Amino acid sequence: RLDITLGTDIRGRTSADAAFALALAGVTRKDIYEKLLQTAYHELRRTQSRSARMARDILSVVEKLAASGMKGPEFEQLYQVAMDSAKNAKKKKGVTFDTFCQDASQFNLLSPRPLKWLWRFSARQTKVQERSNTRQAESPHLYDYPQAPFTKDWMDRLEDISRPLVVDIGCGFGTSLLGLASLTEPTIFGGNTEVDFRKCNFIGGDLSQLATRFGQGISNRWGLDKQLQFSYIPAESLLQQIEQSYPGPIAMVLIQFPSPYRLNDEGNSQLPSGRSNDSGFMVTTSLMGQVRNLLSKSPNNGLLLVQSNCEDVAVTIRDVGLECGMQVIPAVCPALLENSQEHHPSQRTLRWIELGGDRAFGPEWSKEPLLPSGCRTETEVSCELDEKPIHRCWMRPTTRVADG
Repeated sequence: RLDITLGTDIRGRTSADAAFALALAGVTRKDIYEKLLQTAYHELRRTQSRSARMARDILSVVEKLAASGMKGPEFEQLYQVAMDSAKNAKKKKGVTFDTFCQDASQFNLLSPRPLKWLWRFSARQTKVQERSNTRQAESPHLYDYPQAPFTKDWMDRLEDISRPLVVDIGCGFGTSLLGLASLTEPTIFGGNTEVDFRKCNFIGGDLSQLATRFGQGISNRWGLDKQLQFSYIPAESLLQQIEQSYPGPIAMVLIQFPSPYRLNDEGNSQLPSGRSNDSGFMVTTSLMGQVRNLLSKSPNNGLLLVQSNCEDVAVTIRDVGLECGMQVIPAVCPALLENSQEHHPSQRTLRWIELGGDRAFGPEWSKEPLLPSGCRTETEVSCELDEKPIHRCWMRPTTRVADG
């Protein structure tokens, strides 16, 4: 249809909506995205002189196209037209250009504004957890989603499985891995550990088919699929596959912003009922034991990144790690309670303090982001834009496990 109409029947932000819907479905045909981008460009030019058009509507087109994985010279051209149009359009209170890039070539899916948009979309989705008879009986609404076979062939699609592997457990839309796989320089982590991501493979696992389809589609379109794959699979099953079949070392495991549990059995009924191993919370002692074993077999021990915007969740994951033979690496820039900006702590944090829980402050916890800019999740960026705290630390195994 686009070939016939040349997009003349598509008005407003419809082309951006269509591009994002296709990205969610994992569609990889570049010619379709190119036609939708051209349509959006001509629509912006057609309405450029209309003084009644709202800046917010113009910006939403650019954000959504970027969130669908658009980038390159043609997108940069559209971006510049949109910025020029938005500056002359009507603005509602609160609409600013502070978080948009001055350089059009730097604006893409991994920029703050598209990631914020992606976060708003993901926040509306139903939480999914791995099925268990006990949890399904307690909360049947959590499991009202179609089941497809879990994917197992991701390893076959990698070009060289002797490379070090970076694993993102509960990867969501996979923006961290997309960013890491796009890096062009080695990076220092955990104080003194250098990782050259150009020589790594990447695998993200999640129980959301929507999210893994999206991540894989972007990976394919960006030409990263020979080193970056996504799998619809439970966390422990993914780690078991790696332990049994992946021959290369495990350089890094990421546990970022897992769906929190209900604190003291209070809160959102979609969330796991608590911190116990059978509650549905992703980070169990079994999973952490798998993480430790995999990282212990890597030279110099691999790294585990822990991040959460819920203080009690971050502390819980750290404690599970310590119980399973992990140690915390002192932060380069520690988060100190006396220097914190907790002007308006969340109700959950206040409840955690009331219960006497340990605080995520001190030499173990970092006040600065632990991944490079452009390698952050939509949740991390959303928290930063909203000035909400994030609790982060690096961990690694205490000792290496002998091969065999």
